[in-house]
Amino acid sequence: MILSQSLSPDSEPPNKNPKMSDSSSDDDSRFEKIPVTEITMGQSQARNRKVDKNLDDLVESIKKHGLIEPVIVYENSTGKYTLFAGQRRFLAVKRIGWENIDAMVRPKPSTILKEKTISYVENVMREDMVRQDVVDACKAFMMEYKTIKAVAEELGIKPNKVRDYLAFDALPEELQVRVHKKDFTLNTALKAAKALTWDHKGFGKGEVESDDKVIELAEKMKDLAAPQQDMVVRIGSADPSRPIDEIIGKAKKRKGKKVTFEALEEDYTRLSTFSSNENFDTVGEAAYELTKDALDRSGY
Repeated sequence: MILSQSLSPDSEPPNKNPKMSDSSSDDDSRFEKIPVTEITMGQSQARNRKVDKNLDDLVESIKKHGLIEPVIVYENSTGKYTLFAGQRRFLAVKRIGWENIDAMVRPKPSTILKEKTISYVENVMREDMVRQDVVDACKAFMMEYKTIKAVAEELGIKPNKVRDYLAFDALPEELQVRVHKKDFTLNTALKAAKALTWDHKGFGKGEVESDDKVIELAEKMKDLAAPQQDMVVRIGSADPSRPIDEIIGKAKKRKGKKVTFEALEEDYTRLSTFSSNENFDTVGEAAYELTKDALDRSGY
């Protein structure tokens, strides 16, 4: 996870511009101090949920250390500027009351989708986005790029993660509702679907298990530890027609290895915040899922 950096009001701009997913070159960009009142929020922000969550922490950090990385804007048809990356930094600066903010002015993206791509990439490199925002982004990009591989390449994430995010949108409607109500975590819902190969529905994988069975499995999985949920996926997907109680019973018999570690207070706070934002039941479950993701990205 890369921490956001921005320029303080009196600092010099960096020598190099960060690479973004657009066709314009670094020579097309420039740094300026821009009045906050001349910047409006773009309509393609990657973050739409919990934008203000923990914003007080960012405000205090900027007050103490200044802004280390500029926001990113483009000049609009009114001669003013539209923000498309740095939404939380912009809101924090407005809350502090600064009159001006350091900004990197880039050419206007050629399409709204390209603008959303840049906003997504800029956000995903910093504090983790609310997962439903990522789901929405993947859906929008899938409509344009058509294949999971193309979406993954454009957003810079693993194809299997894109597949998971899109699978959520195809879950039984009641299960989606239960996720939004926080009856289950998104992870539990997706794992229940995978365990019964419901995520392959309509792809010629044979007889499809019922929506009710997926929901019942998710209900019984929610109190299992994350490693046991993963075992449910392995056992269930090998034979989805098995009774749910049999799948759950076999998974409970498998014991995992306990791992303990110490974290600095500030790192634990970040992990706890991630766990809360992503609706994990415990910080340990969040750490487990982050570890698996890191191992997948590293090829282990």
